[in-house]
Amino acid sequence: MEGKLPPKVMSLVVEWAQEHQDELLKNWNSIKESGKHHKIQPLV
Repeated sequence: MEGKLPPKVMSLVVEWAQEHQDELLKNWNSIKESGKHHKIQPLV
């Protein structure tokens, strides 16, 4: 991937990813196995 995000946006993305790390990993494995994914809640 290329490009840059403003620092504030990047910190929000990192925060969201940390909060949903388990769900992201489950989605990653599900996509590799079946091509299906599940919606993950946005940062609140």
